[in-house]
Amino acid sequence: MLEGLEDEELERYLDENPRIVPLFEIDVRGTADSYASPMGSTGHDDEPGEEALAELQRAQEAFEREMEI
Repeated sequence: MLEGLEDEELERYLDENPRIVPLFEIDVRGTADSYASPMGSTGHDDEPGEEALAELQRAQEAFEREMEI
């Protein structure tokens, strides 16, 4: 749409229409990073603690008891 315009014409047009943003000015990676954190930094890869394992064991045993009925 803006091809063929002189640099001055392009600058004037963009100044007059602030809602139009050239794609090369958009930092897509930075925007996406603000919504998602890298996989390694979340802390979800940690080993479960003994308390979590005990709770999981109790839940599994309760499920097995329910399935026997």
